[in-house]
Amino acid sequence: KLKDFQKPVLIIQGRQDFLGESTAIKINEAIPNSELIFLNECGHSIWLDNKDKYFSAIARFLEKTAS
Repeated sequence: KLKDFQKPVLIIQGRQDFLGESTAIKINEAIPNSELIFLNECGHSIWLDNKDKYFSAIARFLEKTAS
């Protein structure tokens, strides 16, 4: 069903997340209009590990999808 979802989706994951990168990659591949961003030096709680990069990525995505 994810292949039918057409709205823009932002997927952000820390490179050091204990879940690994494969889940985020699979989700990105399943959603046609998704963007995947990996942030270095971040674990599972990205907004705590590197809040500046996290919120900057969200702001860029929102600016891009608003137009």
